Amino acid sequence: MSRIKTYSFELSHHYKNITPEEFWAFFLDLDWYSESEIMQGEMTLVSEGDGALQGIGAIRKLKIDKIQLTEKVVGFELHRYFSYQVLLGGNGMPMDNYRGEFFFTPREDGTP
Repeated sequence: MSRIKTYSFELSHHYKNITPEEFWAFFLDLDWYSESEIMQGEMTLVSEGDGALQGIGAIRKLKIDKIQLTEKVVGFELHRYFSYQVLLGGNGMPMDNYRGEFFFTPREDGTP
């Protein structure tokens, strides 16, 4: 019998007065993590991804307070989709096998 439990949640956020392309650039800006009102931390790029700086295969380190994680980018579709998986040994992470997915869908007015 497996002891693995799967949990999922969905968060939706709307940014006004910004194009999907502008938001994508903002989302991939590593400095944003230290300036964000949503999630203050420090993100560094350890190795570049395939075909894009933070494309598939990129390795990133994230530090938020006492939590220190190493992430691998596992999904990347420019302006539309971004996915990462926390690698084993995430210090302070309350779960194993964590994977995050971001789907960027513009609203009818064209803003993300």
